[in-house]
Amino acid sequence: MILCLVGGFLGSGKTTAVATAAKMFARENIPLAVITNDQGSQLVDAAFIDALNISGSQVTNGCFCCNYDQFCSAVEHLKNSLTPRLIFAEAVGSCADLVATIVKPLNRFHPEIGISLSVFVDGPVLLSSIKGRSSFVSSDIQYIYKKQLEEAGLIVVNKCDLLAEDEIKKIHPILESEYPGRKILFQDSRDEALVKKWMDIIPKTINGKDLSALSIDYDKYGAGEAALAWLDASIIIHSKQRAIDKAYAFINEMVAEISFQKFAIGHLKFFLESGGWQRKISYTSALNLKLDRAPADIIADHVRVLVNARAETDPDRLKKIFYQTIQKIQNQNCHAEISDVASFRPGYPKPTHRMTE
Repeated sequence: MILCLVGGFLGSGKTTAVATAAKMFARENIPLAVITNDQGSQLVDAAFIDALNISGSQVTNGCFCCNYDQFCSAVEHLKNSLTPRLIFAEAVGSCADLVATIVKPLNRFHPEIGISLSVFVDGPVLLSSIKGRSSFVSSDIQYIYKKQLEEAGLIVVNKCDLLAEDEIKKIHPILESEYPGRKILFQDSRDEALVKKWMDIIPKTINGKDLSALSIDYDKYGAGEAALAWLDASIIIHSKQRAIDKAYAFINEMVAEISFQKFAIGHLKFFLESGGWQRKISYTSALNLKLDRAPADIIADHVRVLVNARAETDPDRLKKIFYQTIQKIQNQNCHAEISDVASFRPGYPKPTHRMTE
């Protein structure tokens, strides 16, 4: 069995790639499982994976490294109950230092598991950073971003369909220079042919024992995570035959307001479900922001909306935007039933294990 750790910053396309790979595996009847992870407890990605009928588990309320025992229990349960050929373990996007806190402990305590580490990066966001136009103000957030790339065995530059050929030619040698020895793959995670190349490379990167632990400043790492506000919520929107329209109005208003206030977007994720209809909506930056439109052929009286919002601001301001947006749509002939709202900053990272050798 291969455990494929999938790291990379918020919005880099990890879940899309995993979902595409899972569909390919399912067609060939190859058993596969997915472990999702987040700092909160209401995971849009977990709901999305479940909607695709992909077997999986969750590690909530903290990253893999700070919940190592919970993570190992999830791996063991999936390994024993499903005997999958591969388990994807998708780390929360603000997590770094996976080699020292996950790979090396697993090598020591579970040497029978082959481990690969792929780190995803959003191509257009990377290009902006190279040009000196980072989306994030905090240097501590940029520190996490760079440390994630530094420890990768395989760097996957995602959303390459949004890059021109000359931009790809500019990015590739810079990555080779800054991160020598890494395998580099350019990918559109919706494209099965390109994702297959990733799948073909993974067995060749089961080199967990060769990956080097980071030299990392945990104070800067912790400050970078604390610069981001997390908001998780579950709401049910009621409106006679127009609930889907109202849900999209809520989402678009919230995204537009965060963008208007110039809060750098880490990731804004929403999962909608009504009856048998389901949809994931995702915004990863304010660059070339295009808001989605509600599908014209879906009519519903109510819809459940999961919200995972991560932005560079403080939790109270993010929560204020959420409630103001709810109020706006409730003034438009609909009712929103709100539950389980949580807005917070991630705590200081305290890994269960940290092994450098």
